[in-house]
Amino acid sequence: MHLLFFCKQQGILNKRYPTGTRYTPVLSRPARRRDSYSAMTTDPNKGPSPGNHSQATSPPKPATGPSPLAEHLDPADKSGQAHDVQPGLRRSRTVQRRQLPTPPGTILKRILLFLLVAATLYSLTGFFLTPYLLTSTLPAFLSKELNRPVTIGSARFNPYTLQITLKNGIIGPDLTEPDDAIDPIFSFGKLEGCLKPAALLGRSYPVASIRGASLFVHLQRHADGSFNVMQMIQRLVPPSSRLRPARLGDFLQSGGIHLTDSRLYFNDQVSGNQHKIEAIRFVIPEHGDDSATVSPQFSAMIDGSAVSIGGHSEQTAAGQSTSLTLTLEQIHLPDYLAYLPRPLPGLLSKGQADLQIVGDYQVSADQTSHFEIRGSGVGRDLWLSSPDKAENTIASASFSFRFAPLQSSLIFDKLSLDQPSLQIQRHKDGAFSFPATVRAEDNSSESAIKIKNLVIKSGRLSYIDQKVEGGFGAIFNDINLSIAPLAGKEHLHSYALDSVTSRATRIASQGTVSLARGDIKGLLVLHNLPVSALNSYLPTDHDIAIQSGIIDKAEARVEIGLHPQNTTLNLQKIQGSVTNLDISLQGKEWLHIDQGLFAEAAFAAADASPCRLGNLTFRGLTTHLSPDSAPLFQAIVNQPAGEHDGLLTDLAIDSGVLMLRGFSFQKKSEIPIAITNLRASDLRPSKNGLGTITASLGLPGRASCQLSGNISIAPLAGSLQIDTQRLPLGIFTLPEATWLKTEVEQGTIDIKGTLSLADYSLSGQLLLADTLLRNKKTREKILQIKEASASPFSLTLQPFDFKAESLALDRFELFIDLTEDTTSAAALFFQNSALAEKARSNVTIRETTLTEGTIHFRDQRLKPPFATALTGVHGTIDDLINEPGRACHINISGRGRQQASLTTTGTLHLFDENFGADLNIELRHQPLTPLIPYLEPMVGYRLAQGNFDLSMSYQEQAGRLKADSRLTVRRLDLGDEDLGNKHFPTTIALVTDNKGEIRLPLSLANDMTDPSYTLYSAYGKKVRGLISKASVSPFSMLTDFYDTEQPPDHVLFTAGTAEPVAEAQARLRAISDILKARPLLRVTIKGYSAGSLDREALLQQKRREAEKKRLAQQKTLSNDLVEAYGREEIEIPASLPPAENGATLTVAKEELLELARQRCRRLKEILTQQYRVDEHRIVISTETTVVPESGAGLAGNRADFILGRLSPAAGKGET
Repeated sequence: MHLLFFCKQQGILNKRYPTGTRYTPVLSRPARRRDSYSAMTTDPNKGPSPGNHSQATSPPKPATGPSPLAEHLDPADKSGQAHDVQPGLRRSRTVQRRQLPTPPGTILKRILLFLLVAATLYSLTGFFLTPYLLTSTLPAFLSKELNRPVTIGSARFNPYTLQITLKNGIIGPDLTEPDDAIDPIFSFGKLEGCLKPAALLGRSYPVASIRGASLFVHLQRHADGSFNVMQMIQRLVPPSSRLRPARLGDFLQSGGIHLTDSRLYFNDQVSGNQHKIEAIRFVIPEHGDDSATVSPQFSAMIDGSAVSIGGHSEQTAAGQSTSLTLTLEQIHLPDYLAYLPRPLPGLLSKGQADLQIVGDYQVSADQTSHFEIRGSGVGRDLWLSSPDKAENTIASASFSFRFAPLQSSLIFDKLSLDQPSLQIQRHKDGAFSFPATVRAEDNSSESAIKIKNLVIKSGRLSYIDQKVEGGFGAIFNDINLSIAPLAGKEHLHSYALDSVTSRATRIASQGTVSLARGDIKGLLVLHNLPVSALNSYLPTDHDIAIQSGIIDKAEARVEIGLHPQNTTLNLQKIQGSVTNLDISLQGKEWLHIDQGLFAEAAFAAADASPCRLGNLTFRGLTTHLSPDSAPLFQAIVNQPAGEHDGLLTDLAIDSGVLMLRGFSFQKKSEIPIAITNLRASDLRPSKNGLGTITASLGLPGRASCQLSGNISIAPLAGSLQIDTQRLPLGIFTLPEATWLKTEVEQGTIDIKGTLSLADYSLSGQLLLADTLLRNKKTREKILQIKEASASPFSLTLQPFDFKAESLALDRFELFIDLTEDTTSAAALFFQNSALAEKARSNVTIRETTLTEGTIHFRDQRLKPPFATALTGVHGTIDDLINEPGRACHINISGRGRQQASLTTTGTLHLFDENFGADLNIELRHQPLTPLIPYLEPMVGYRLAQGNFDLSMSYQEQAGRLKADSRLTVRRLDLGDEDLGNKHFPTTIALVTDNKGEIRLPLSLANDMTDPSYTLYSAYGKKVRGLISKASVSPFSMLTDFYDTEQPPDHVLFTAGTAEPVAEAQARLRAISDILKARPLLRVTIKGYSAGSLDREALLQQKRREAEKKRLAQQKTLSNDLVEAYGREEIEIPASLPPAENGATLTVAKEELLELARQRCRRLKEILTQQYRVDEHRIVISTETTVVPESGAGLAGNRADFILGRLSPAAGKGET
């Protein structure tokens, strides 16, 4: 404005100048300047001569040429001066004018003008453009970078004070995750900041001060440990950003932070906690000197608990030093333990604490940082939660600690627990759970939490063991424990323990403990300890439990490893005494000792480490041996030589009883064996050989046994000489009683031989006398032996193993009684025999000789029961071996009733998974009389007498039966009463040959696993099928007598005649052969006529007869006409009379029936005259039939042959 006003005042704006001319104003200047200006002339040819300044003081010379302004005057100017200026001159003068210096007043005005424009633009930008950009462009930019909706309600910016004010800002959910529930993640009501331009240029914190109100942050830690806010910030400030990471000291030294009425919600997916921090007030005072001390202030309500932070931060030439003090009152302690460097295996479930925590953070001049937290506190009513959710409480606890986050270590300088009540539990899988146990992840790594001094006062410990059968529990009261570091031992602590259990047992121990590894070593002293308290540490493989007993005093060296997955307990050099000890095995009484002394014993709770009993002396011992104790016994005696220096060194039993219980070889529930005196010495394996043993035993039934020999235990080795006299067999049963389902009722056995302890075998000679075996269920006799001997033999009872080269049975009786639940005789003895299980038993008898035996057989499945006996049984059974696939060979013969005999040879597979047999059975001259009660219901007819032979090939394999039999019946006489099957006589006639014998091949193939299946029912079904076949299709049983495709059960006749067709001769010949081969058969002929075919044939015959008759009449008429010819006119009728042309001819039904009877008579005539068949064996049926025109089946012009049994009286019989 000033410039325009000045130009107008000079009149410059009122003049007109030619287009294209440059205006250079000539201002009124002082004379000095004009002189100076005029002195600076320019030679057109030489250019400017600025060096002629010496003439400035000379008087001015009059101008000889036009003035410099003249060249710019208008040509029409009134001055009349010419305006034609040469171009070269104009350019020269223009250059002169450009090189003239600008006056100072002009520069000042230009600067002022520039400042004025800049201030105007700066103000417009600051007051208007910047707020616009902050509310539009900035949210759009942030939304794009963060993938979140961003809004800022309003903004203000003072460009002169550099103060920014933002209101109502919101950052919404992540748009890339539709399920993001964090909305909003950040918001503020008001946010003010004062910028620091110098800090911006220095790339440090650009804000001199920040003031905020109503801030809200929704912070979330993901399962991988990352934070949502940090992820959002990293999108804006990538790792390649030039801004260096902030330090705590830098942050506090920045100063000028004032936040009020703010909130922070924290969702921790790692720990599962949620926290609300409300009423946040955070102040860092402003300061003017970088070396000044800053005292920040923080207060808030965290989940309803008041929290305050105070302290100071100091910046010196040596570096930064920051110390903050955090005071927490009545906080819920479990929520804060989740943020330790490593979570605890057992966490606090509840409890309150007052904490004062001091955090020191230092950064040296060389940028080395150190951060440590130290504090102290008091906890009250603490509840420790273990993995099994047991209740573990601590009445009060005081502690002081140090925490180095950068090293992830927490050190308790002192931890004092008052009246803790804790629980340790071992689960069924053997794993232990401890409350709040802090251990290293493995043996080589150090624990994240260390305890230097631990004191427990008036503690209580509950121990629960679920792995022991029925569970186990113990309570330790008045526990006083102190643990302190050992001098010179970094990882070891000394301990002293004193406690009293709920069972009044005093326990004292002292030694060393490694808290990092959980290992304890020391001396353990017990007084008045119930032995049952050791149940939890006994091996669980054999289910041993101590029921009662008191250890008066015991000392031992103890080693314990407290590892949740592998807790171990080892006791060495145990010595002491025990009284009234009772031990059970699998819940049953196993061992009782009135008094026992032990020394040099050892015990290990690890599964693979056995016990060592050392030197034992027993008085009043009672032990029960059973199959359940066999695995335990095997585990004891099968230890390798030298392990643990032997299980047992010396053993002495002054008095005792050995009770045998539950073995498969014993009949009574318990068999007592009295131990009158037993001495064993030097049982530890050594290079000198075996120890010695002597024993005198009293057996039931006044039997006796003497043992002597060499022996060692663990491993068990040696051999004993045994001499047993008249041992009653009634106390034993056969091994694996399911084999024969029998038990020994009486008999005695004498044994002389050697008992080998290496394989528990007995070898020598045995003699059985007066032995009787009965069926367990029915109490019926099974086997009775007068005398049996085996020599040589070997026997092992568990598992059962019997071997004998020869076994002789003399005067024996075998009773086979088949009941309704027995599928076969073999199943009575060998029903999936347990002896076939090679792992449990072994039977090998090379040769068994039978003499003077009797086999009684009874089948109660038949009504009435069938019974017979086979006497004089003799023969051999070879290779009776219980191996799958091994067959025993039998050759047995005997005598039956009325000269009947039975011989059986072949093989039996008694010990396969399924019973197998391949036998040839020959039964000769067996009378039918004892079998008639069973055969008559089968055939449905009365039987009088007869006998039979049976030759059978019997095969049974895998439950499938195949039997090919040849049955020959002789002199079979039938009764005269029909029991429901009138076709049976015809069946007999069909199969009885000219010799009066019936020869039937009978083949069976059935499933033996069907409980209802019997050979009787199988043969009955076969016979009934034969009878049914004879009644339905008798000719199918006579196929040997004809070779035609169709059975000769009918013949065809020429239509309208009684003459059979030519093909009928073969059928008639077959009928003749059948009647000759089966003398008990007779044949009945039944005639038929076809209602259409035969009727038409007979009608044609009648027509031919009528035609012949008509022709004869015509011939007679013709002769008469010739005679009368010429005498009179001849009148020829138009047609013959109806009766004469055949239009009324018919065939009556009686004519057809007569034709059928003629056909029957014709067939009988052919059979009797041409084929010489006895006339009485051919019967003509009185029934004839006319087959209608629509009748289906065989042709009507036929005659049928019906077979039947010839009645005793000729001419009579079954039709």
